[in-house]
Amino acid sequence: MKNHQKRLSVLAVLLSFVLFISAAQAEIAASVVVSQFLQDGNSVTLCANVLDEENNAVKQPYEAIDFQITIDGDETLNPDTVSRLSEAVSGTVYALGFDTSISITQKEIREIQAEVGKLIDSMLPEDRMCLMSFGEKISMLQPMTGDKQLLHNALNQLSNKENETHLYRGISEAMNAVAENKKLNQRSVIILFTDGMDDSDGSFGMLQVLDQIKQTKVPIYTVGLTGTISKADLTSIGRISRYSGGNIYEEKASSIAHNMEQIRGVIDNAVALTVQLPYDYFAAGNLTWEVEYRGGMQAVRSSAYMHTLSLEGVPTPTPTPSPTPTPSPTPTPTPTPSPTPTPTPTPTPTPTPSPTPVVTATPEPTPTPVVTPEPTATPYLYGNPVADTVIAGIRLGDVMAMTGLWIALAVVIVLLIVLIVLLAVRRKKKAKHDAELTEKSTGKDHHFNNGKVIPVTPQDIPAAPPAADASEVTVQPYHPVNSGEETVQPYAGNPSDNEETIQPYGSDNEETIQPYGSDDEETIQPYGDDSEETINPYDDEQTLPPEWEPPAVIRFVVDTKEEAPFEKEVSFTDSMIIGRRQECQLCITPKYISRSHLELLKMPDGVYIRNLSAEKTSRYTLLNQAELDEEERKLEDGDVLEINRTRIEIHMVTE
Repeated sequence: MKNHQKRLSVLAVLLSFVLFISAAQAEIAASVVVSQFLQDGNSVTLCANVLDEENNAVKQPYEAIDFQITIDGDETLNPDTVSRLSEAVSGTVYALGFDTSISITQKEIREIQAEVGKLIDSMLPEDRMCLMSFGEKISMLQPMTGDKQLLHNALNQLSNKENETHLYRGISEAMNAVAENKKLNQRSVIILFTDGMDDSDGSFGMLQVLDQIKQTKVPIYTVGLTGTISKADLTSIGRISRYSGGNIYEEKASSIAHNMEQIRGVIDNAVALTVQLPYDYFAAGNLTWEVEYRGGMQAVRSSAYMHTLSLEGVPTPTPTPSPTPTPSPTPTPTPTPSPTPTPTPTPTPTPTPSPTPVVTATPEPTPTPVVTPEPTATPYLYGNPVADTVIAGIRLGDVMAMTGLWIALAVVIVLLIVLIVLLAVRRKKKAKHDAELTEKSTGKDHHFNNGKVIPVTPQDIPAAPPAADASEVTVQPYHPVNSGEETVQPYAGNPSDNEETIQPYGSDNEETIQPYGSDDEETIQPYGDDSEETINPYDDEQTLPPEWEPPAVIRFVVDTKEEAPFEKEVSFTDSMIIGRRQECQLCITPKYISRSHLELLKMPDGVYIRNLSAEKTSRYTLLNQAELDEEERKLEDGDVLEINRTRIEIHMVTE
């Protein structure tokens, strides 16, 4: 029995260890971010990152079937090639910006120098970097260079001596430095170290930075520092980072070293998705690109990324020449004799033979030999075509892998339950066996406890009670007969003890507790009968609350997370529609907004809202963090609507 339990315990531990290793290696994709766009002629490369829930890069061997690119929400295609971005570009251009205000601690400065030094040492020969500081003024510590020694020297001069931080102006200068030094087929990255505070006069703010990001398309990765501020405000810089295609990693959640490790992991594991586009796309102007990753258990999709294709370097299509028609032979004209005058005879003219038409023979086209490419072996992610089969956006190999993981987890749980049950049964059997041995050993000098022999000491033997003396203490049996000295009479309705009588409730002549309402001296009147002081349920002098005043204007504050926030005031009569159609009173353009998404209605007691969207999108529509369905819900001033990534504040304005 013991050997069997030991084997089960060892097996459970081994399976738990295997399950833990498998779970650690199974990185679940939570989002896709498109950070940059590169073009070389008619070859277009999208730079993307697949991230988990903690914004770490998912490190997997990617294949072309893992990704799907959607252009303008219509055309869907798979990339021609998928590779690591570092292999598809000719170097990376870095711009590093440092907050040098006194709110940054000296300890943080030393940690930044150590981690940025590692990044400098890891630079490739084609990479270049510049170092900037932004305090009361923007300073270029080291212009763009690939010399690592110069970068280390400039980094060692970093200090925290400025009284102010011109954060937004510093971000703008970093984007300008990258745009001026970036070459074709190079990617660019901005890394910031700041506590998020901007002390400038407000002439250049967050909205100007967001507009510049639209032009430069440079991802910004921020290490949010805590500094000497107990609660650093990183909301604005976090939004700027995410809007650019980058992200923010906060020191209060982990160390600066861990934050830089996450950023370097995202940069090193970026994916290049390359497609060859026909000429028609390059004349379309602005195009919206979306990337969907389908390599995990569920598909994840990126936000819309807009970019304009350049016609530079794109070969103009040559019109296909039409075949030369074969000329038909010209018929020989029959000569018409001219009339001869009768008086004067003229010699008969000799007819001139007509020229024989020359028929040009059309040369037969030379057939172009068709070269059939040799079939190449298809690389399989799981080693066989069955596991790589994709059904409804899910690869069968992923399903089998996750199924095995859940089966292993179920086996471990079952084994643990069996082990617990066996231990409980064994403990119960031991307790029963000890009880039997103890019962058999009664009267002896030992007993048993948990299988062990416990000797019995004199102190363990309880002393016998002393014998009762009948002359001193007499225990009388209960009997209703009077003993003569003190009789305890049984309760028989009317007590028979004349010395002290306990009267039943209501029969005491000396002090009577009257039932409710019968006390002549002090009467508690029931509600409404007190003539001296009456509490009326309804006061005629009270005034009714004022009637509800409907709002004349409803002001919306809209933040779509994809463009700059805006405000709009709409005159409100009886109803209004919020949706993607241009005819809606409040038009919001993201793809996940329905054409007619929400309806606001004026009712006698207030403004109500109703969800008009399809069932598949209704669960992403929230009112004050609660799911909004088709039932009408009353609105209050300041309520917040959330539709996927869009946030709408509602304010009611009365005249």
